[in-house]
Order: sequence, then C-alpha cells, then structure tokens
Amino acid sequence: MPMRRLSDLSIRHKLTLIIVMASMITLLAAGSAFLAHDVYYFRQSALQELRKSGQIIGTSLSATLLFNDQQAAAETLSALRLDPRMVMARVYSAAGKPVATYARPSWRNELKPEAVGVMGGYHHGDRLHLFQPVEMEGRRIGTLYLQTEMAPLSERMWHYQWIGAMVWIASTFIAFLLSLGLQRVISKPVLELARTAEQISVGRNYSVRVTRQGRDEIGRRWGRTPRAPASSSSR
Repeated sequence: MPMRRLSDLSIRHKLTLIIVMASMITLLAAGSAFLAHDVYYFRQSALQELRKSGQIIGTSLSATLLFNDQQAAAETLSALRLDPRMVMARVYSAAGKPVATYARPSWRNELKPEAVGVMGGYHHGDRLHLFQPVEMEGRRIGTLYLQTEMAPLSERMWHYQWIGAMVWIASTFIAFLLSLGLQRVISKPVLELARTAEQISVGRNYSVRVTRQGRDEIGRRWGRTPRAPASSSSR
C-alpha cells in the first residue's frame, strides 16, 4: 500500500510527524557535533602524547647521532616494539640521511619516507605522523620520524556511534509519545472549528458556536466563552 502524501494526513498526524522529525534532526545534529568535537580532541591529545614520546626518544638518540653510532641508534629504536601502536620510526642525520629504522614486522613493506618532511605532526587516514628535530645544546643534529596507528580512535568512534544510535532511537520514541499529547493543544481547537464549519455548511445549523479554549488566533476570532447554566430559582 503506497504511503499517503503528507498533505493528505490528518492534522493530528501532521503535528505528530513534525514534532518527531524536528526532534530526530535536532538530536542527530547535536550528536554529530559532539562526535566531531570528541574526535578532534582525541586526535590533538594523541598528537601531543606523540610529541612527548618523540622528545624522550630524541634525547636518548642525541649522543648516538653526535657520534654517528648506527647500531646504538637501532637499539634505541628497537625499544619501541613495546608500544603496540607504533608502526615505524626512523632517525635521520643532520644531512637528512637515514641512520636507523624500526618497523613493526607486519609493516616492513611500508618503510617510508626516505626523506625528511616538514617538521610537525599530522593525521593521514588512521595513522599519526610526526617529524621532530633532535637537538643538543641548541644545535640540530638530526631528525626523528614516528608513525603510529589510530586504532583506538576507530574503536572509540564505533563505541560512540553505537551509544548514539541507541539514544537516538529511545529519544525518538519518547518524542513520539510526548507528541501524542502535545499536539492536542493545537489540533483540538482546529478540529472543533472544522466540525463546527461542517455542521454549518452541511447541516445548515447556524446556531452552533465554537467554544473558546484559549486566547490565541482561533480563540480571539472564532471562540466564545462558555457560560455556566443558569440556576433555577425556587418558588
């Protein structure tokens, strides 16, 4: 059975649909804004944490770079295997040539970049990249490159999306229940006005009046205040 057009629905159904749709769109917009803010904050925190790790590793590498000790540099980078998020790391000399490299075994086919990039951190897909100078006594003696996974972000987003979907469904159901009662504030006087108009046009009953239920546009224009029945005096 084809869906009825919106214009063919009753006033009650129209009001209920409008209230529910407005609530759904508002919740969706608020949830999207919250998720975007959380992702941004999480990425910035992860980048800040990676910068701190880079400073610690750079301090450990300063002596090895000063004496161009490739074996010691490789041993220092090999300690990064204890971090499951670390994909690869590479240290370059002051001239920009690779000195030592660490790569997680499953990612050895992605050993890059070969050249030193722009200093700073950036996101690319589910990876976090960082180029950071290695300095000693204010003099740059090399560059450290780190690449980590953002797998926790994917898990975090999936978790928030699942919770958001459950909240969205529950809130929509609550909005539907509330709309069933709230829409009567508007639909009741309109429906009464429509019934009165039908009695006048079809039944030619010009004595009927619309009872005023408020002081809005309908009440001021068409309504009349109901009168209490006159009490009969005893003889």
